[in-house]
Amino acid sequence: MIRQWLSGIRKFFQNSLVAKINLLFIVLILLFIVFSVYNTYSLSTSNKSYRDTIKNYYLITELKEYAAACNRSLNEYLRSNNRTYLSDFNDVSGKFRTTLGKLKSNLNDVETRYILLSISDSFETYHTTCCNACLKFYQTDFVYYNYMYEAQSINSYLNKYCDELLVYALAEGEKTYAGMQIKQNTQVMFNFFVILFLLILFAFSAVYIHVNITNPLNQLLLAARKISSGSFDIHLEQKNSKDTIAVLTNAFNVMARNIKNMMASIREKAETEKKLLIEKQKNVEYQQMLDRANFLALQTQTNPHFMFNTLNCISRTITLGMHEEAIMMIDSMVTIIRYNLTNANVPVILKQELNITEKYLKIQQYRFRDRIRGEIDCPAELAENIVIPRFTLQPIVENAIIHGLEPVEKGGALRIKVRSINNVCVIKVIDNGIGISTERQRQILREAEKGHTSLIGIANTKKRLEIFTGISDSFRFISKQGIGTIAEIRIPIKKTKHHCTGTNNDNR
Repeated sequence: MIRQWLSGIRKFFQNSLVAKINLLFIVLILLFIVFSVYNTYSLSTSNKSYRDTIKNYYLITELKEYAAACNRSLNEYLRSNNRTYLSDFNDVSGKFRTTLGKLKSNLNDVETRYILLSISDSFETYHTTCCNACLKFYQTDFVYYNYMYEAQSINSYLNKYCDELLVYALAEGEKTYAGMQIKQNTQVMFNFFVILFLLILFAFSAVYIHVNITNPLNQLLLAARKISSGSFDIHLEQKNSKDTIAVLTNAFNVMARNIKNMMASIREKAETEKKLLIEKQKNVEYQQMLDRANFLALQTQTNPHFMFNTLNCISRTITLGMHEEAIMMIDSMVTIIRYNLTNANVPVILKQELNITEKYLKIQQYRFRDRIRGEIDCPAELAENIVIPRFTLQPIVENAIIHGLEPVEKGGALRIKVRSINNVCVIKVIDNGIGISTERQRQILREAEKGHTSLIGIANTKKRLEIFTGISDSFRFISKQGIGTIAEIRIPIKKTKHHCTGTNNDNR
């Protein structure tokens, strides 16, 4: 069982180049981690030993200073009878005991323990003697001199023991430092050999990767460039190994051979596809010409309908004896006809279409007087940049007046409102006429599509806008009986390459 498992692992590493590289890098990383951890631990141990030694020096020095401070405080108290010095004596005594406790926990060898024990016993005796001297002094008993002298003698012994402890600590520190030096030299040599070994291992890894990965991949890259330049007679040498690069090389040879065979087949089909493409282009061009012919036919179909309605209006005006207004209506009609006949095969900017629609509104206002009021609301930016088919708004305005506003006896209003909404130019023709029902709206659209004379303008406008914009709902209208009708045109806002005729030429 174990033998089969080991055999499987060996075959895996033999066949998988990625596994070999991963194993190599894992070994390098583990060695680097072990090396770093060892160095960090050694450095931390040395630093700790050094810090402990220095700390002990400071503690011993503080111990001597506290012993001297106790003696000074006692002498000042006995000299001046100031209890502040007695309080200082007690505070320094507490600090002496605390420092002595720290030294006992840091220094554990036998000789040091004997010295610390002597210091502890001497200080307790010294403290007791000082307390007796203070008590006798408080009782005005001159025997306190004897206790004071005895305390000073004990304090000198304390200083002697502290000096012995300091000398011993210095000797131990010197030994510790010498050991650290030896350890540091050993570690430097160890680091040198480890770094040398890692460098050798890295160099071996670089050579291995270059021979087994980089060089074969460069050959594959050169072969791929030859194929991209049109040379398909390529065959890479394959190794006996079954690693990833060998499999990739074999796959590349198969691919090159298949591409070569496919190119031969593609050349045979090229002529047939070329002929089919030529025929398809002819069909597309024919369809484009047909759409354009339909568009021009729809555009010219509007002109007779407009002329009939306008001339009928002028005739009624002359009949009523309003000759000056009739002349002005004729001038407006001539301007509209000239606009419609000049370059009728190209679209115009919205400003020109609005100007001509305004001419038409004036003709209708002459006819209906105060019964109809017209208004055009369009931002200058949209008027100058939006392109629409020629003679689009007039048929919509005409139908709004005839079918919506004409039956209204007074207060009729027609408004043309242009706005930009979500990158779409929305043109609304709004009237407050009698409106029409939903069923009548469907009937109007059906009759318009069938060519009903009075509604042909709507059908033509709808079809022209669909061809022009390529949008099926580019024209629609909403109406409610007794409220009015809204006809809406939607034209995408985009840069156009259409050539538009000048304003002066159309309106002169």
